[in-house]
Amino acid sequence: MLYPVQAWLCWLLPILTAPLAFPAAKLERRLAGWLSVAVSAVSAVMAAQLVPIVAGSQEAQAYWTQWIEPLDLNASVLLDPLSVFMANVATWIGLLVLIYSNGYMAEDPSQGRYYFFMLLFVGSMAGLVLSGNLLQFYVFWELVGLCSYALIGFWYHKPSAARAGMKAFITTRVGDIFLLAGILMLYMQTGTFDIQAIKVYLQESPTPQLLLIALFMLVGAMGKSAQFPLHVWLPDAMEGPTPVSALIHAATMVKAGVYLLARMHTMFCGLEQWLTALCIVGGITSVVAASAALTETDIKRVLAYSTISQLGLMVLCLGVGTRLAWFATQMHILSHALFKALLFLCAGIVMHATGTTDMREMGGLRRSLPTTFAASLVGVLSLSGIPPFSGFWSKELIIKAMLETHQYLPLAAMVSASILTVAYSMRWLYLIFLREAGQRSHSHRPPLSMLLPTLVLAAASVAAGFLELPMARFMLMPLHAYSLSLESLPYTATILVVGFVPFAAFYPLGMLKPEALYKSYLGERLHALARNALYVDALYNKIFVEELLHVLWELLERVEVGTIDHLNYSLAWGLIAASKYFRKLQTGILSYNMLLLLIGLVALLALLIVL
Repeated sequence: MLYPVQAWLCWLLPILTAPLAFPAAKLERRLAGWLSVAVSAVSAVMAAQLVPIVAGSQEAQAYWTQWIEPLDLNASVLLDPLSVFMANVATWIGLLVLIYSNGYMAEDPSQGRYYFFMLLFVGSMAGLVLSGNLLQFYVFWELVGLCSYALIGFWYHKPSAARAGMKAFITTRVGDIFLLAGILMLYMQTGTFDIQAIKVYLQESPTPQLLLIALFMLVGAMGKSAQFPLHVWLPDAMEGPTPVSALIHAATMVKAGVYLLARMHTMFCGLEQWLTALCIVGGITSVVAASAALTETDIKRVLAYSTISQLGLMVLCLGVGTRLAWFATQMHILSHALFKALLFLCAGIVMHATGTTDMREMGGLRRSLPTTFAASLVGVLSLSGIPPFSGFWSKELIIKAMLETHQYLPLAAMVSASILTVAYSMRWLYLIFLREAGQRSHSHRPPLSMLLPTLVLAAASVAAGFLELPMARFMLMPLHAYSLSLESLPYTATILVVGFVPFAAFYPLGMLKPEALYKSYLGERLHALARNALYVDALYNKIFVEELLHVLWELLERVEVGTIDHLNYSLAWGLIAASKYFRKLQTGILSYNMLLLLIGLVALLALLIVL
C-alpha cells in the first residue's frame, strides 16, 4: 500500500536525482545548483501536501511496500503530525540553503560533488523522519552521518577540514553503536522493527530491559545532536562550507537526535530514570555550550556552540516528561530552525564579504551590509527570546511546562543558559555590525541568491511565533497549551535584563573591559574552562592519542633487541608484502574514501533488497 505517493517521493526524489549533479556540473558548472534547487522545491511542495493528510488525525498512518521478506519487514512511511512537521522543516530549510548555495559556491570547482551530497542530505533527513520502522530509520541515520562527513570535510585539501570531517564521523559513530544496540535489543524483546507495533507492545507488556534500551538510544541521540560529552565534533564542523553548517544546524544532522527522543518519548516517558537522564544531559549541555559561546571569537563557532546549547534546552525540556513539554520542544525546533539558519546564512555573507571568520577583525558592517545587518538583528532577537520574535514564544512554552510540573532545577538550568544566550548573541551582533569599523570593514555586496533566503528566514522568524495556535491544533494539543502564561513572564524578564545589562556594561557603554576579568587567577581559570568547554576535547585527545602512544612506546621498550630474530621469517615477509599491497588502497584522499563508503552502503542496500 504505497498511497500517498508524496510521502515516498518527498525523500526518494532528492536521493535518486542526486547523482545527476555530476553530469549537470560537467555540462555547465552552475547547472547542478539550479537542478538541485528545482528538485528540492518539488520535494518541499510534496512534504507540504502531507500536512492536510494528517491534520486532525488521531492515529498515525503507515504506508508500506515489501522490503526484507525473511524478517517480514516492509519499507514504510509513518505519517503523523511529528513526522510531517519534521519533513517540512528538512525540505523547506533545505530549499532555502540550496538557493543560497548558488551564490556562495558559485566559484567552487567541485559543484557536482557538493550538490550530490546536499541533495542526498536533504532526502536522507526527510526519509529518516518519515521512516515507519527502526531498521529503515537506522539506514537513513547512517546516510545522514555519511553526508555530514562528506560535507564537513568538503574542502579536503585543507588538513583542518579533513580532520573535522573524520572527527564528526568517529564521534557520532560512538552514539550510533549504542543506538543500533538499542534497536536490536528492542527487536529481541518485541519481535518487530515497526514503530507503531513496538509502541502497542510496550503499552501492553513493558519489558524489564526497557530502561537500558532507552538509555542506549539516548546515547545515540547525544552523538547525533552533539550533547555533552559527545558535543566535541560540532564546533570543528565549521570547517565545511557555510551553507552546509546552516543545513546541519537548522534542519538535518543535529535535529535527528532530538527527533529520535521525541519519537520514542511516548514509549519511554514512564521511566523516571530516563527522564532524569534527559534533564541532566540537557541541562549540562545547555549551560556549558552557552558559556563557551560567550568566549569564542570565531563568527561560526559562536553559532555552533549556540546550537549545542539550544539542542540541550530541547533535550532538557523533553526530560520534563509532559505532553506540554513535548509540544514546547517541537515549537523550539521550529523557531531554532528558522533563526539559526538565518544567522548562519548571514554569517556566510559576512565571511564572503570580509574574507575572515575572526570577529575581532570585523566591525561597522551595518553600513556596508545593511540588509544583512537587519536580518542578523532579527535572528539575534529571536535567539535571545525577545518578544514578539519566534524564540520568545517557544522559550515561554518551555518555562511554562517546567513551572506546571514544579521542576525548578531544570528551570534554573534553562534560565542560566538563556541569560548567557542573550549575552553572547548581543556580543556577536555588536562585534560584527555595531562597533567602529575593524580591520576587515571593507566588503563586497552579496548576490540576490544569497540575500533572498535570509529575507525569507527573517520574515519567518518574526511570524513563526504567531503560528503557535495552528501548530497546537496540528499537534492535537489542548487549548491551554498555547495560552500566554503570566507566571512565566517574570522569568523571561529576568533572562533579558540579567543577560543584556552586563553585555551593555562591557561593550557599548565600555564601563568595564572584558580583559579585566581574565587578570585574576580565578577569572583566568574560569575563562579557560568556558573557552575549552570543560576541556572534554583535550581529555579525549589525551586518552585516545597521548595515552595510546605512551602504552605502545612502553611495549616497544620491553621488547628485547634480539626478539625480532626469532620471528618466523616467512610470516614477517608475508606481512610486509601484504602491507605494501593494501596500503595502496588508502590514499588519504577524502573523496576517494567517501566513494568507497557510498559503494559499500549501496552494496549493503542491494543485498538487503535481494534477501
